[in-house]
Amino acid sequence: MGTLELNSLSLGYGDDPIVKDLDLTITDGEMVSLLGPSGAGKTTILKAVAGLLPPLSGDIRIDGKSVREQPAEHRDAVLVFQQPLLFPFMNVEQNVGFGLRMRGSITSTEKTRIQEILRLTQLDGLEKRKTGQLSGGQQQRVSLARAIVLKPSLLLLDEPFSNLDANLRQDMRDLVRQIRSETQITMLFVTHDQTEALMMSDKVGLLLDGRMRQFGTPQELFHQPADPDVARFFGAVNFFHGVVRGDLFLSELYQCPLPRHLDSGTNLSATIRPEDVVISLNGDRGRGHQVDATVRRTNFEGMTTRVWMSSRNHDIVALHPEQHFLPGQKVHVHFPPDKVRLFIPDNE
Repeated sequence: MGTLELNSLSLGYGDDPIVKDLDLTITDGEMVSLLGPSGAGKTTILKAVAGLLPPLSGDIRIDGKSVREQPAEHRDAVLVFQQPLLFPFMNVEQNVGFGLRMRGSITSTEKTRIQEILRLTQLDGLEKRKTGQLSGGQQQRVSLARAIVLKPSLLLLDEPFSNLDANLRQDMRDLVRQIRSETQITMLFVTHDQTEALMMSDKVGLLLDGRMRQFGTPQELFHQPADPDVARFFGAVNFFHGVVRGDLFLSELYQCPLPRHLDSGTNLSATIRPEDVVISLNGDRGRGHQVDATVRRTNFEGMTTRVWMSSRNHDIVALHPEQHFLPGQKVHVHFPPDKVRLFIPDNE
């Protein structure tokens, strides 16, 4: 079993909280990512859960029991840091078994488990090497192995791939997913990388300015952002600022029916992701409302081309699978209504 509850948790160094009134529930076997810019409080939360930072207020519950007053060594949670903290005078096998030895002599069953974890983390064959002889990716695998060999209720990961190159990062992501599949350990994973959070997680929590701005599935945060700031964080750069007129939202580039009654004159905003914007050269009346635009520049990005356009003194960005657009070219732009996210304030 491995569950985590954070109840009205405020954290900081001194009287000024970095994390404010945080509520979070992670169920057994889930992998949850905490996402946000530097300074948002992500690592601070991990330190508090691990017992390295006392809360200013609120409670931390692991497997249903409050651990607020428990020291780190009595919590069933293990933290893997951004930098591998390994013992250079020990070999790989000794590093992996260190936590078990701290609990007492290692049994034959535990020796077998060490070998199983070395295999799982792709370290078999490297058991007798000193950590200074390992690559960065191998060192981080030793850190992971040393943590999961203890069978913790919670595995806490603090940006463990950030110092690796792109190929190694992908290898480590795949490894963590494999570890989770085989061990069913509950994981809380900190990252500032949107792609990493979306591809690794059952749930994602976005922290901005010390508060949880949205918590949900990767699909919910990506396609149904709770507010404009969440949308911007995930790269939804096309915004429409408009006003309520009757039962319509009207802006210079887009209009749509409102899902419920709002007072006429209410200012609203909407957004659409670049990959959902439709561009055509000749237009298609069957698509509904379209605007004329002029291509300003393009950028080839492999499978797609990013196209920057202007229309009625507004900028539009789209991702398109073809490369035939040229600066100065006249195009027609359509915003599919089912892809547009309209933000309605809670108090309206």
